[in-house]
Amino acid sequence: YIQTCNLSVAPSPSSISHFPQLFAVGETIFTEIRPSIRNQCAGPAQTVHFDSASVSKADSASALNEIGAHKRALSFNTELLVALVRRLKARLGLQLFGVDVVIEEGSSDMYVVDINYFPGYAGIDEFPACLCRLLAESVQASQ
Repeated sequence: YIQTCNLSVAPSPSSISHFPQLFAVGETIFTEIRPSIRNQCAGPAQTVHFDSASVSKADSASALNEIGAHKRALSFNTELLVALVRRLKARLGLQLFGVDVVIEEGSSDMYVVDINYFPGYAGIDEFPACLCRLLAESVQASQ
């Protein structure tokens, strides 16, 4: 799926600059920028333990991330991300799902790290209305 959207499977990115999460609700796609853990030094180091709920949620404030960095001017290809979600939607046959992507600092290469078949839609204010619309459309289509 990734190669068909001009993305590639590659080794882990060396330095992550942005952590977009994409959400599909039927035909509607949302992009939410979440903070990522700040870059760690390469080489031997102690293991970094963390709870993703305290580090990578929209309102996270953790010593492990650079607070507010995810709200700076962003440079990534939103159209490519939306194309990825549409392709995954068609191939997987899902109406509700989320995709976590990391973007490598410097190269702007994108890496899919997770696909959730029913993610938390916290921070997506339009979610309840979109879900109601999707359910109504599904009921109408089945009659």
